[in-house]
Amino acid sequence: MQSRSSYFAATVVLLVVGVASAGDLQTTFEVTAAYTTISYSDSSDWGWWNPGKYDDWQTGEDKELGLAEARLVLSDPTYSVFLNFERYPTLEAAGSSTDGETGDEIFHELTTEFEAYDLALAQWFGDEAGLGVMPSVGVTYMRINETREVHIPIGSVGGYSDQAASRLWGVLLGADWGARLAPRLSLSGRVVLRWGWGDRKATISTVGPGPWEPVVEAQLSDSVSRAMWGADLGVRWGATRHFQLEGGWRYRDWQYDDGPASFNGPYLRFVVVW
Repeated sequence: MQSRSSYFAATVVLLVVGVASAGDLQTTFEVTAAYTTISYSDSSDWGWWNPGKYDDWQTGEDKELGLAEARLVLSDPTYSVFLNFERYPTLEAAGSSTDGETGDEIFHELTTEFEAYDLALAQWFGDEAGLGVMPSVGVTYMRINETREVHIPIGSVGGYSDQAASRLWGVLLGADWGARLAPRLSLSGRVVLRWGWGDRKATISTVGPGPWEPVVEAQLSDSVSRAMWGADLGVRWGATRHFQLEGGWRYRDWQYDDGPASFNGPYLRFVVVW
């Protein structure tokens, strides 16, 4: 998996070098900030994120303002190659359950963090009136990190932490579209579908029955697949030849196959073209 990550990084470097050496390419850089609302799923069964296993379940913050996406696009008159990065707010929850043997209440604090990296080829199809669509196909790389902090009753060792990491490679399908409303104003949209598969590697900690028993760690690995889809809808203003500003609404759904949450909210996208 490390060699795959190195290959991906090397490809990115080659693309950036290509921008400097190929003067006939148009380069576009986008940064998207969003005020994201998290909609948690009560029926999730995704890694350790499983509300049904707990007697009491409370989720953390459900809103975040911050960086949501960054994209670099290299275009010639026919095709475009883009490198895309998406991040999502960290999922947080606290759950408690009763030990069937001792009657003690066990507390878990859970977090899930995930990011997506895309490398894709796209082609623009449009008319002189400003209506067009740019479908894209490529590869995606998903990074998912999970943490489970376990707090056990006083008199034992006090608690321990479990860690899991999923590194998934897969396919990306998407499309950008636009429709001109006025000379400097256009309606803009984007859809994306990702599906990745690979290994989920976890470090599980356990303790003995006595208060002085050491924590014992075990390494586990299994194969998983994850999928998501999303869409943007906004209005883009071409302030100058080299700067554009877009505002609208975005939605990202990670609830496929009992996933943990979906994300939505207003966004502001800054676009620089040279």
